[in-house]
Order: sequence, then structure tokens, then C-alpha cells
Amino acid sequence: MSMMLEPINSRYLLDYLKSLKVYLLTATLMMLIPLVMGVVMANFWSLTSSNVILDIGEFFEWIRSLTPPEMTLMIFLNNAVKSLLVIILGVGFGLVPVIFLTFNGMLIGVVIGSVAKIEGIMFVAKAILPHGVLELPMIIISSAIGLRIGRTMINAIGGADTDIMCEIRNAMRMFIYFIMPLLLIAAIIEAYITAALVL
Repeated sequence: MSMMLEPINSRYLLDYLKSLKVYLLTATLMMLIPLVMGVVMANFWSLTSSNVILDIGEFFEWIRSLTPPEMTLMIFLNNAVKSLLVIILGVGFGLVPVIFLTFNGMLIGVVIGSVAKIEGIMFVAKAILPHGVLELPMIIISSAIGLRIGRTMINAIGGADTDIMCEIRNAMRMFIYFIMPLLLIAAIIEAYITAALVL
């Protein structure tokens, strides 16, 4: 598919992101509000917090068995596939991006709150910030694109003069030439730097 899509330049990237600003704000709030709720839940519901800690411990044990290249590939494929799906499935009136943002925001919040109670906030910062400064914005941008595609579908059904295929084509250009490369860099950072800090 990438051979059929024209590469993007910095001007196109900035213009596209500016055109997404309403959807970016919406996506950010849709993740941030559940995230805060998740942190609160973890601090008030000890059973939920304990279960999360057990799950995280089992996950870390499995992660330790992977080599850095294996970990990089696993993280990259996981995030890339999720980002692609949340963009494409935005055609379902934007419902998938909404569910994705809400669920992941809540999950991240519960994890942050649970781990912070045991290991402290600095440990949480080391576990999230190195790769999260790239990964989380790419997830939000992907979701914002999915929301815009959903809005375009709604407008099309309502009789508005829209070009859904052009919207999807532009979304794929952003995914292939901007989102995927940064997700790969984030995966490398997570496997080689974040893992060294917390595992």
C-alpha cells in the first residue's frame, strides 16, 4: 500500500495536524478523563489494585524472557496494529476510537495508581516517560484520525458532499510515513531503555 501513497513532507504534516486539532483535543480528553478515574479507582479499591499488581508481575516475568529485538518487534507490532485498526474502524461512526480511548485511558490510570502505591511515582515515571513521549501522542493522533473518519461517514450519510476514500487515503499516508516510524522508535526505546530502567 505504501507504494501507492505519496510520501508526506513537513508542510503536509503540519497542515494535517492543524486540521485535526478539534479531534486531537477530543481524543486527549477521552483518554485523560478515564485515566484520572483509573488512578482514583486504584487508590480507593484495594482489590482492583492488588489484582493489577499480580497481573503486572506476571507480565514482567514474561517480558524478561524476551531479548531486546524480540521485545521491540512485539511492542511495535502491538501498537502499530492497534493504531491502524483504530483508524480504519473509525468508519463505524467513530465508535471504536471512543471505546479504545476510554478503555485504555482507564487501564493506564489503574496501572499508574496501583504501581505508584507500591513502587512510588518516580518508578512510574521511569516506566512510562522514556517511550511514552512518542507512543502516547501517536496513539492519540491515530484515534483522532479515526474520530475524523467517523465524522466524515456521518456527514456522508447525512448527504454532505464528502470524499471518504480521500479521507482514508490521507489517513494511511499519515499512518505509514509518520505514525509507524515513530511507533518503531518508541518500541526501540521501550525495549532498550525503559526495560533497563524498570526490569
